[in-house]
Amino acid sequence: MSGTVRRFVVIFDDSRIGRHHDISPLSIDVDADTPRPADVIAEYVHRFAGRFLASSDYVVNVDLTRGFGSIGFGRYGTFRISLVVAS
Repeated sequence: MSGTVRRFVVIFDDSRIGRHHDISPLSIDVDADTPRPADVIAEYVHRFAGRFLASSDYVVNVDLTRGFGSIGFGRYGTFRISLVVAS
């Protein structure tokens, strides 16, 4: 573990997850040594989205190259991902 952290911000398109609106952006800190940061972000978004969805049976997809993700293949929402800080 290097101690270096990358901070990603997840912004939900239309500020929406499922039928819930006014969802604030998420900041997610990921250790720079993490071999699959997209998986860490997907897991975090899955847990967060669970607060707003009746079902826990959905997949979160994250594409860091495109800076894009989806919840339930877009059925429950989409989001943009940006790297804002690496320290």
